[in-house]
Amino acid sequence: MMKTLSIGVLVFMLAGCVSSGPQVAPIDELRAQFIAAGGDCADATAFELDAALESIRCVNGAVLHTVESEADRTAIVDYYLESERVRARTHVMLGAERWIIVDKIATIVVVMPKLGGIIQGRNGANP
Repeated sequence: MMKTLSIGVLVFMLAGCVSSGPQVAPIDELRAQFIAAGGDCADATAFELDAALESIRCVNGAVLHTVESEADRTAIVDYYLESERVRARTHVMLGAERWIIVDKIATIVVVMPKLGGIIQGRNGANP
């Protein structure tokens, strides 16, 4: 009886630890990883962009977004492809499954090896 109860409690506890879907790291965690990888985002301001879960604009000009789905990530990529900064090739997008960072090309080259991700744009490359 005690063994059955213990197994039941263990199963209940493990079931509580299982997530119901993919988890998205908070924007502050992405920001900390960006800084640790060599990015500059000492001061940042939150703002809203429809397809993003959370967004911040760093004082130096970098923009970080977290997203919930591939469709949301695609919508943000499309939004930035229409941006003059990205179209002028002064900035580039680095993205992974649940985040996008827009910053100067020189910064993306530094942070990409540590953060992972790929350059985002048409056909997976900057336009």
